[in-house]
Amino acid sequence: MNKIFALILTACSLTACTQLPVHQSIQANTPAADAPATYYNKDSQLTYKITHDDDSIYLTLSTANAATQARILRGGLSVWIDPSGKKKQALGFSYPVVERSQNPRNRETRPRDEGRSRQFTDRAQQMYRRFEASNPSLQLTGFAGEGITQLFDPMLDPTPVKVATNMDESGTLSYTASIARQHIGKRVFTIGVVANEMPAQPNLMAENRPSDGQQPAGEGRMGGGRHGGPGGMGGGMRPGGNGSQRATSTTIDFWFAVSLQD
Repeated sequence: MNKIFALILTACSLTACTQLPVHQSIQANTPAADAPATYYNKDSQLTYKITHDDDSIYLTLSTANAATQARILRGGLSVWIDPSGKKKQALGFSYPVVERSQNPRNRETRPRDEGRSRQFTDRAQQMYRRFEASNPSLQLTGFAGEGITQLFDPMLDPTPVKVATNMDESGTLSYTASIARQHIGKRVFTIGVVANEMPAQPNLMAENRPSDGQQPAGEGRMGGGRHGGPGGMGGGMRPGGNGSQRATSTTIDFWFAVSLQD
């Protein structure tokens, strides 16, 4: 009887989410939870999955697309959780939150005879190392009360949200967040993943150009499709050797419904 009631309650809850894809969250620490992510958002080129245990909801995002990586590491993501099953942006978090003054401005050089796939993978790794060194903050909204925004050092402060990032040897970025279930209180809810505003890019070419207008010594030709250094990450950096993962413009703004399954 209890199972039937639970199914009816879930079905009723999902009626508010009929315009969104509905994903089942499976129990963490099970063989199924360890399987590769099966959900994919084409516009953002993000692969993702949802798991849970008795205490937390776990959202894992991953991408090898350089433009998406730059959006995440330089601008940050906001993740919204709406227990009502709609698209309310009242409860959520933003990470990373990086001071604009910390935006990297230095260019790094490398031998021009490197293989292209290795070159772009190295650039992705360098971008990630700069991100780690920036000591980004975690911003919470709504966890301490409606309309309340708090800023934390995720390495020092205990918070109901934990975020971990990693970049593997192939240049794939992963982003895993755990959210305390007590703040959600529902078995069916919606999640929104939205990119924050990107910081302004410094004009590195103008800064490095001599006053007579000639190209700086030792600097290669700046073509339209592959810019060097952090100033051009969004335009043409490709981690890994798969041509389908070249950096193209991406939009990170999507919502989906979650149903917890035991």
